[in-house]
Amino acid sequence: MRDLNFIGQIGSQLREQGVATFASKSDAAAFARKCGWLQQDVIRAADRFFIFYVVGQSGNAETIRLLAKDRSVIEAPHPGYW
Repeated sequence: MRDLNFIGQIGSQLREQGVATFASKSDAAAFARKCGWLQQDVIRAADRFFIFYVVGQSGNAETIRLLAKDRSVIEAPHPGYW
């Protein structure tokens, strides 16, 4: 499985921006459905210490749209995969 690679660049920055992160895929999928996003928008991600799930869509190779805790959309540079 390919995970979003937030190692070394995000960590606490991801949480400071308000991106919704979840410990389980089912929690992330429930939040996605509640916000009108699809279950397939749930993406596994990792930073230096944790593996977690986010709700997001890749717009193109350079940006990714992530769903925030307040249901707004945050557009960020695509971190790549590992």
